[in-house]
Amino acid sequence: MNCYNSSIYLKEAIDSVIDQTYQNWEIVFWDNQSTDESASIFNSYKDTRCKYFYAPQHTSLSTGRNLAVEKANGEIIAFLDCDDIWMPHKLEEQIVPFCKNDRVGIVYSDFELLLNSSTVSAKKMLSSFSQIRCYPHGPKNIYHTLLRANFIIFSTVCIRKSIYTRAGGFTDKFNHNEDYELLLKCSTLSDAVCTDSKTLRYRIHGSNNSYANLEIGYLEIRAILNELKNDKWVQKAINVNEARYLVYLFFKDHKFAHLRALLHINILKGLTALFARRIYFTLYGINNLN
Repeated sequence: MNCYNSSIYLKEAIDSVIDQTYQNWEIVFWDNQSTDESASIFNSYKDTRCKYFYAPQHTSLSTGRNLAVEKANGEIIAFLDCDDIWMPHKLEEQIVPFCKNDRVGIVYSDFELLLNSSTVSAKKMLSSFSQIRCYPHGPKNIYHTLLRANFIIFSTVCIRKSIYTRAGGFTDKFNHNEDYELLLKCSTLSDAVCTDSKTLRYRIHGSNNSYANLEIGYLEIRAILNELKNDKWVQKAINVNEARYLVYLFFKDHKFAHLRALLHINILKGLTALFARRIYFTLYGINNLN
């Protein structure tokens, strides 16, 4: 758990770990120099499995997560944001695929949404995330599926620590898509499993950044995709992201220069892929990326 001034929902998050049916866990709580009541809330838990670390200096989330993982003793790492809530069965259900198959490096699940805000951005985020569904599947490679877009909520994820280490952990240069970049890297090294039931209540509130930073998101995804080994799948993902970005810019700025840019052959290919996907979703009524 990486924390910076997260006291408002913190107790619910910690309690959801305490209440797990699987009890062989530890919480590595990395306090990124919070100035609110986060430290006192966490330290009120006297369970020896709750381990508090105060960052020697304030860092990015990516650096903080890497430093926290260094303190972890387990073979499996799970990440829990301080405003989210694990279902009681999460760890018990998700530890099983790792034990059954050494090739499995990522385990994730579907999720529930918990709306705690009436702001316009929160409602838009709720509408967007409501369209995502993660259907259960056994061990398989999800790299090409992830290239379409990130459909995994990170607080549902467990990762084999050896795979995390081989992938190099989080990259510090991304502020909003660091989890997506890590999942792409890990998915090139291992298979993934989506477990049967929802394991997370994902909280949407006025402070979420996922919807408010769309433009930064497109630019970070551009950088992430451009660093991957280029093949037809990566190029298709690049085309789709550029098409989405230009459409976003047109509606943001209302400049016809953005429309002219859409006429580039690769961008047209990206638009075609987007339209084809939307038609598929409409015909089959399945609004997910998996």
